[in-house]
Amino acid sequence: MLQRIEVIKSASKAVLFIACASFDSASLEIKFSHTGTGFLIDNSGMVLTAHHVTKDAQPEEIVFALPSDLAAYINTNSNKIAAQDLWNILKQYELTFVRNDPYSDLALYSSKTLKSSPHLTLSTSFSETVDGEDSVILGYPLGNPFLTSTRAMIAAHIDAPMIGTNTLTKMYKLDGAVNSGNSGGPVINIRTGKVIGIVHAKAGQLSQNLALFKKTEFEGISTGGFGIFGTMREMIKQLEDQIYYGIGFAISSEYATKLLNP
Repeated sequence: MLQRIEVIKSASKAVLFIACASFDSASLEIKFSHTGTGFLIDNSGMVLTAHHVTKDAQPEEIVFALPSDLAAYINTNSNKIAAQDLWNILKQYELTFVRNDPYSDLALYSSKTLKSSPHLTLSTSFSETVDGEDSVILGYPLGNPFLTSTRAMIAAHIDAPMIGTNTLTKMYKLDGAVNSGNSGGPVINIRTGKVIGIVHAKAGQLSQNLALFKKTEFEGISTGGFGIFGTMREMIKQLEDQIYYGIGFAISSEYATKLLNP
């Protein structure tokens, strides 16, 4: 138990809250989107996250990464911070895109502000761990800006095709809670203290009937001006986001070392 606590305590300062945001200077409104997790991998400010977390960022948006203590402070005191001041803080932590690899669902960014900050060590070998070993997942599930840790057992080493491609990718199947917002976060082996994987996806899906309803287009159907089918579709989307089967998948950190040193 003590070793797990020590690993979490040591790693937590390197795990970052990732999000995209835009600022309307006229209305002084900040809009947030695409939250996830990332982490520092060297002392030059290199930040690793999942490609799908930031791939849909719009031209008017910035991608930023906040340390856990700052993310929690901003959330707790958001009603006390003026919008312009908050935007200035987020701009200080804006990330610069370096490169990505959609086939391994990884993206690399750099941060000037986070140079010389604590960072995590990447494992360079998929075979460094064995099935049944303990690991811990660190991240910000469901977009909540408070860092959480979850115990996960390495259930299996697998080669599986990424969505939209036939390319086989080395992944860990994890017996542990993975939710939306955990994507891009580190999976740390308790024995070695190294990052062995980057959270990619959770297991869980809608029933066939609900999935079909979600895809169905309804035109001109409403009740008293209330778009009931649109509302139901949104409710299904929220349900889908909350589905949890206790199984997750993480991309092997081997791909991260290749992305860092192409």
